[in-house]
Amino acid sequence: KQWYQRRVVITAGIVVMFILPFLFGLAPLKASKMKNAARFTSIANCFGGGVFFGTCFTHLIPEVAIEINIWRDSSDNKFLKSLPIAEMLECLGFVAILFVETLVHSHGSKSSKVRDTIP
Repeated sequence: KQWYQRRVVITAGIVVMFILPFLFGLAPLKASKMKNAARFTSIANCFGGGVFFGTCFTHLIPEVAIEINIWRDSSDNKFLKSLPIAEMLECLGFVAILFVETLVHSHGSKSSKVRDTIP
C-alpha cells in the first residue's frame, strides 16, 4: 500500500510538472488575441523577472558567496582576504547583463528604424 501511494504521488507530480508549464507556455498565444495583450505580456515578464530575482537572491547568490569565501579564506594573500570578492562578482555580473541588454536594445531600435524606412 505504501509503495502504491508513493507511485501515485510521483506520477501526479510528473503530470503536474508537465501540464502546468505547458499551459503557461501556451498563455502568450491566447493573450496575443486579447485586447490588452501588451499589458499582459509586460506583467508576465515582470512576474518572471521577479521569480528569477527571488531565486537568485535567496538561493544562488548565498551559495556562491559561501564557496568563494571558502576559497578566499584558504588563500595566504592578506589583500585578497580583505576584498569582498563574491559581492564584487555579483555586481560585475549585473553590470555585464545591463551592458549586453543595452547593446541589444540599441541595435534592435536601429534595425527597426531601418526596416521602417525601406519601401
